Amino acid sequence: MTELGDRVLGFIIIATGLAGLFGWVIGTYGEYEGSLRYVATAGILVVYFVLLVGVWEALKYTDTRGG
Repeated sequence: MTELGDRVLGFIIIATGLAGLFGWVIGTYGEYEGSLRYVATAGILVVYFVLLVGVWEALKYTDTRGG
């Protein structure tokens, strides 16, 4: 595969795992009432997307050529 293909595949695998983890966290701690529930969910989603950006940046250094 190409370097971009490796990055995308790794990103999809990591993003799926994190989505399951963060979905579980939202489901577990989502019993808040009113606007606090929306703020907590939004905060968790912001953390999720920041982690995904960090993963994408970390995967920039994927090298498929043998050294």
